[in-house]
Amino acid sequence: MITHLYQPSVFHRQNKRIQQFIFEQAPSFAMSTIATIEGDVPYHHLKNDAHECLAQWWDMKIADKDPIDDYEATFWQLLQYVIKLEDYQLLGDIYIKQKITNYAYYLLNLAPCPELTQIQRP
Repeated sequence: MITHLYQPSVFHRQNKRIQQFIFEQAPSFAMSTIATIEGDVPYHHLKNDAHECLAQWWDMKIADKDPIDDYEATFWQLLQYVIKLEDYQLLGDIYIKQKITNYAYYLLNLAPCPELTQIQRP
């Protein structure tokens, strides 16, 4: 039996799922982040949103760790910051607050792509 080495339908389907997930999650998470920074949404709600995003992502069982593009990489960078920072760091440190805001504004198409560090998907 002959096995195909290249399976574009599997790769294409996986990329579509990833793009759909990012398309659905990134803008709403960015809005929650900005609302938290501005004091309109409690910090613990943002943290819960981040954990919910991660749970949905892990349910997809994506093995590839490299983001497709800068938009996806920015989403993971923002999510990573929210997960690892405490409320006083996110809300009290002007440098971190500006960096996070830049990520969120980019995800909302309100600013250019911020400088990104190398990041992988969770």
